[in-house]
Amino acid sequence: MAGNEHLFDVPLEVTVPQFRATVAKKLGVASFQVKLALGEVVVDGGERLQDRLGTAHELSVAMLSLPTVSSIAAGCKHCAVITPSGRAVCWGGSEDGMEAVQTPELKAGESFVKISAFGNTTAAITSSGHAVVWGDDQTWQISGIPKLPPGESFVEIAVGGWHVAAITSSGSAICWGDEARRIDQAVPKLEPGESFVKIAASNYHTMAITSSGGVVGWGYDMGDGRITGVPALSPDESFVMIAVGEDHTAAITSNGRAVCWGCDKHGQVSRAPKLMPGESFVQIAAGSYHTAAITSTGRAVAWGHDDRGQVSGVPELPFGESFVQIAADSNHTATITSSGRVICWGRDDCGQVSGLHGVSGAVQ
Repeated sequence: MAGNEHLFDVPLEVTVPQFRATVAKKLGVASFQVKLALGEVVVDGGERLQDRLGTAHELSVAMLSLPTVSSIAAGCKHCAVITPSGRAVCWGGSEDGMEAVQTPELKAGESFVKISAFGNTTAAITSSGHAVVWGDDQTWQISGIPKLPPGESFVEIAVGGWHVAAITSSGSAICWGDEARRIDQAVPKLEPGESFVKIAASNYHTMAITSSGGVVGWGYDMGDGRITGVPALSPDESFVMIAVGEDHTAAITSNGRAVCWGCDKHGQVSRAPKLMPGESFVQIAAGSYHTAAITSTGRAVAWGHDDRGQVSGVPELPFGESFVQIAADSNHTATITSSGRVICWGRDDCGQVSGLHGVSGAVQ
């Protein structure tokens, strides 16, 4: 084991290979990719599993077989994951940010389904559609959670340095936190019939993907193009995943391309590695000054600032195992593999890489 690489076992109820073997036979395809962060299954060629299975009932039955480690997130000095039982488990945390790893208790029968982290704050969505935030509340990230209208719930959430951004079941984007930056009033208005579907946040900017496949952003651009530098795509291409770093934005398009914009001081924008023929990007994450991604072959790649091994520390996996989910913040990267292992590398001064060993019952 080299550098700051640490491996942790997080057993899954059903492994990805088992799920692939079962459903691939039904689909009549040789293989397909699992994109856990997007909450969907995509067969080779980009066709959604839902399109192949046909009915909502069949889809729900198939999705029950997916591994239930549904989210992994990385904060400045901590990491968080949702376990098979729906618990949120956090590890790491600096002396002035330990609240970020102290997961709150939920009501009986409720579980966590999505999680996000940034700085010293962690946020999650529960199975009942509530938003729960813990950690730093200096700018009302916790106490400012808005009350939604009856029947509306939270479906996406992202923690920024001074605020929290979320998408509701109506497709609206809302923010709360640092009123000095007036982030709640900065959410752009969309065209009639258009809605927000994905969202990401950092210290000073928030980016979102809309139902039309476009990208909109708000906050402080600082003149480096982190918001305004959105590249033009071809007419048949759209954005499907987005992440934000300290001063750059990274995204994946429907054609499997990774596109980045903003500050490129450390190569976090321009130094994306060339992929093998037929290989594409399926997941992306952004640390403060580095970018990390997973490809369609299950490889993890990273580029940008490498002062703590957050780029060069990508480990080699055993034959047959692949990366399926990735997260990054500050100077470290966190992943989940197809066998359910959590693998982290990079800066480890607060146990954000190695600290899962000290979490009692973390894999249940």
